[in-house]
Amino acid sequence: MTRIHISRIRYIIACAILVLLIITQTGCSKSIEPLSSENYYLDTTCSLFIYDMDGELDEDNAQKVFDDAWELCRELDKTLSKTVDVSDVSRINSANGQWVEVSEYTLDVVKAGIKYSEMSGGDFDITIGTVTDLWDYHSDNPEVPSQATIDEALSHVGYKQIRIQGNQIKLSDPKAKLDLGGIAKGYVADKLAELMQKEGV
Repeated sequence: MTRIHISRIRYIIACAILVLLIITQTGCSKSIEPLSSENYYLDTTCSLFIYDMDGELDEDNAQKVFDDAWELCRELDKTLSKTVDVSDVSRINSANGQWVEVSEYTLDVVKAGIKYSEMSGGDFDITIGTVTDLWDYHSDNPEVPSQATIDEALSHVGYKQIRIQGNQIKLSDPKAKLDLGGIAKGYVADKLAELMQKEGV
């Protein structure tokens, strides 16, 4: 029994090595150089890569896709970023608890944020804006806030104060602030991927 068992193991290992060699030869025999584009949105450097397209992959075709993708990225940045004064998020944060009409994009992300806040029991919370505002990473001389300041800001954090009515959102605590930074980038990446796939990428 032991010899049969060992032989079977050796056979399985040999098959696995053979499959790996076939995959390596067929999958990596041709080196694909992607076309790429880089930009700065959402307070970070963003990069797009195109490895293949329906039809021929050339710079003209790819550039149109990049242009459309960056236009969408620009729109989403203006909508979801708390550092853009005219964004939906900034308008909610400065509305002092009043209703604010928002885009479908903002509704999607806020609803998803509430979902993940509920799933995590509040460990993830998109109303963390009062706290994150205490750290000014763009300052020439950033400072760590005092614990008392942090505690005061934390008292305004709580996803259950988010109210949604149709395409309007408000925060029941006028001092609360949304910060979608923990979820918006993933949402934007998904939307860009959808757009690029529709355009043949």
